[in-house]
Amino acid sequence: MDKEKNKKDLEDILYSDEEYKDFKINYIIHYKDNDNYEAVVSNNNDIASVFLYNKKIEPIIEPLYSIDNDVFETLERLDTEIIYATVDFNYSVWNYINEYYPDDINNKYGMNKYLKYCKENNITKELIEKEVKTEVPDVMKYYKNREVKILGTWETDYADIAVNALLMENNKKIANIITTFNLSNYFLKRELYDDFDYYKSLPKISKCSKLLQVIYDNVCESESSMCHITAEDWEEYYSDNFTNKDIEKLKEEVKEYKLDNVITFDDAEYKIIGWSDLETRFNDDRNLVKEKERER
Repeated sequence: MDKEKNKKDLEDILYSDEEYKDFKINYIIHYKDNDNYEAVVSNNNDIASVFLYNKKIEPIIEPLYSIDNDVFETLERLDTEIIYATVDFNYSVWNYINEYYPDDINNKYGMNKYLKYCKENNITKELIEKEVKTEVPDVMKYYKNREVKILGTWETDYADIAVNALLMENNKKIANIITTFNLSNYFLKRELYDDFDYYKSLPKISKCSKLLQVIYDNVCESESSMCHITAEDWEEYYSDNFTNKDIEKLKEEVKEYKLDNVITFDDAEYKIIGWSDLETRFNDDRNLVKEKERER
């Protein structure tokens, strides 16, 4: 990606239009899914968007424009990134964050992506102050070195969306989780980021008994997202590796992890049932553990 070339191409579109010749680029967003670029430009209170893919300029209604809804929310979409921003724009954003964070900023994941851009491009309080000749609050203290990677999504039998996601903190993989949402995948990363601490605190499946791990895997791998074990199934598929002591251990884990609504026993003809929400109750850290062991 040639950032300077993309910036120049956007400027050429902007300055070729007589109506917008006095506008200046504030920032540029890259939409990675379709490799499009959008420059948000302004002249006093007039704002517009310049699009590289169709070489069009579209005005933005200024009273409806806000940093939270138009910058941070855009960054919360899948596969978007900020690739350029002026010092004046950064000065405005830093003051905005200082005034409205945390209670009045809805798009915190997008805000964090913006702050990540600042960190990676050495945009600091000192740099901004040197250019604008006035003091600016240091909002980098709000930056969290966290990332959410969506590994897969699928529609469940209950008309919601299941998400398999990898959580990273300080450039290290810390959790692999499955969860569900009653919404489109437009802002999945926002939802995951906002509840990052919750997902991070989920119990690790590697610490659980082998029987619980097998039932968890069966639920995750089943098309119906369930695991049904009859007495006959137990004798044929499980009895060589597990005993009644393992079932007793499993019952203890059901109490410990409060799984009584996702693992049931002696239900009709079934000795054990693992229900669909079981897959959302754990951090499947087993591959992460293996990776750590390989790094030693």
